[in-house]
Amino acid sequence: MEIKKIIDATFEEVVDFINEMVVLDIENATEETVAIGDVQPGYEYKKQIKGRTGMNAGVRTTIVNLEPGLYRAEFTSFQGVNFLEYKYKATDDGMVEIDYSEGFDAASKSKDLNHKLLTFLFSRSSKKRINLILDRMEFYIQGKRTSAE
Repeated sequence: MEIKKIIDATFEEVVDFINEMVVLDIENATEETVAIGDVQPGYEYKKQIKGRTGMNAGVRTTIVNLEPGLYRAEFTSFQGVNFLEYKYKATDDGMVEIDYSEGFDAASKSKDLNHKLLTFLFSRSSKKRINLILDRMEFYIQGKRTSAE
């Protein structure tokens, strides 16, 4: 699933937001303090996530890319590997175009078929959820900008 959206933020603000998001996720999962400089490609940690059925599952999270313009993380479980990715770039009018994508590589053919069916059934709610995430990102950045002025 892929969503493209332009948000009212600067490129640097989005870089800062993603870095904060990554550090906060690691600290919440591990209960350890981490600096963004410590998070390099290949950085791994374990966390609990809630699936669509509402059940908690343990996953190994791997930061694949964390650089200005690209963030990608993979979440490995016994079901397979989920990923999410933010590609972003500044537009000519000072905003940021974000290309958000997420997907799943199943551990077996039956799980892959099941995932494709569920993706089809939940595609509308998934698009809504992703747009809400991007709207909240924009709202947070603008709020932070306003409080700094």
